[in-house]
Order: sequence, then structure tokens, then C-alpha cells
Amino acid sequence: MKTSISTPSLQQAVVNGDITSLKECFRSRVDTNMFDANGEPLLFTAIVNGDMETLVLLLSHSDVNLASEDGRTALMIAVEMNDMSMVKKLIKSGARVDSKDNSGKTSLLLALETGKFNIAEYLIKHGSDVNEVDHLGQSALFFVANADCYGSSKIVKTLICCGYVLKDCESWMCPDGFTCNKMKESKYRNLIHKLKLTFKTKSMIL
Repeated sequence: MKTSISTPSLQQAVVNGDITSLKECFRSRVDTNMFDANGEPLLFTAIVNGDMETLVLLLSHSDVNLASEDGRTALMIAVEMNDMSMVKKLIKSGARVDSKDNSGKTSLLLALETGKFNIAEYLIKHGSDVNEVDHLGQSALFFVANADCYGSSKIVKTLICCGYVLKDCESWMCPDGFTCNKMKESKYRNLIHKLKLTFKTKSMIL
């Protein structure tokens, strides 16, 4: 829950990456777990600005899992910015990988949705649940298919190896977005086919 809006001096220091002023705020025991006028934690500003020095300093005095009014966390912002170094720093600082925004998306689903497969693999390696779905029931595999990016087959294999459970794909095999794009629909069906074959092979081995 939002505590209060940050003071102008604190927010300005974060916006400008003014480390000296920021340290002075800390010495004055200013609470950094505050929000800007848009209802977003100050951590977000440092991430959007690509300012690692300010981010590191804020993390030493802030809650890394503080969420905005729409449920987004600093980790989600770093994923959206495609900033692997910040993703790594936030996770190392205790960011919860499976927090959900108000649409039910985790950082992993956000990464897969936009084809950021390298970040997605890192999130999975650090404990992201590959079987989470958003509030619309859209799964990791759904977002891989929709992303239409290079590396889809590799990330599908990663999902499988990390325990992905095949969903009832008949209910979302051909969403409206695919019906007008035969190439994407074919790719999506091929991914499902590969997944089924993998599960069939695993069951035969067992």
C-alpha cells in the first residue's frame, strides 16, 4: 500500500542521479519506500534511466519488492527495459520472481510476451514458476508463440526441462490473433506438436 508521495528533493535526486544529494537524504533518514506522482516506487526511475549507481544506493535503503498501483515491481520494469544487469542485481537483492501485476503476469510471462528469451531463461534459472498463467489463462507457451521471435524452440525446450505442464491447448490453440496470420499459426501448431512429442517420449522412457 502506498505510504506517501516522495519529497521533491528526494525525487529530484533520483531523477538526476545525484548521489551526493541522495546520500544526504539518507543521512536525514528520509523514507525511500515512497512513490512519485504517478504512483510508482522511486526504484522505477533509476531503472528506466539505466542508472545502476542510483539503483544500488536505493536498494540499500528500499524495499525491492515494493509495487506500483498497477501491481508492477522493479523487476518487472527491468524486464520491460530489457536490462539484464538490472534484472540480475534486483534478484540478487531479493526481488521475488513470481510476483504478479494486476493482470496476473509474472516477470517471466512479461519477458516471454515480448520475446526477451535470455532474460526469461535467467528468471527460470532463479526459480520462476514456468506453469504460472495470467488472469486470462495465458501461459508461458502461449506467450512464446505470440512473441514470434528467434529462439522460440530453445525456450520451449527450457520450459519442458523445468517442468512445464501441457495445458488444455484445444481451448486456446488458435486465438483470434493467429487466424489472419497463417505463418504464425503454423509456427504455433509446430511448437505444440513438439511439446506433445517430448511429453510422449518422456512417458515412454518412464
